[in-house]
Amino acid sequence: VTELVNGAGVCKTSVAEAYQTKTVMPANRTAAGCSDVGTDNSTPPVVTDGLIEVDAAGGLSTQLQANGSGIKFFYQPMCAGAKCAADGSLGAITGWACDNTNAGTDITAKYLPATCRG
Repeated sequence: VTELVNGAGVCKTSVAEAYQTKTVMPANRTAAGCSDVGTDNSTPPVVTDGLIEVDAAGGLSTQLQANGSGIKFFYQPMCAGAKCAADGSLGAITGWACDNTNAGTDITAKYLPATCRG
């Protein structure tokens, strides 16, 4: 799962820089400036209004699903404790959520870094 976290993490920087420059969330991966390359175990990042998604692929996907886990990892930009608005109306990014409740990650918590377990 570290591959998913790292792939999404690199994209976090691009999303934050695009948001800071344009004062609106990037609508997609191209607007964010994120890579369009995945790995053997992860898909390329998908960006939707700042929300970053990287899914497990290949052997990692098979392994997670065999253990009853989902395969989707998300980073949700947070602004003052709430999900950032696409139009930038909630101000600056103050953090990133990667848990199930705030971000929608569906990978079983025991496979996630402690900061993503909610």
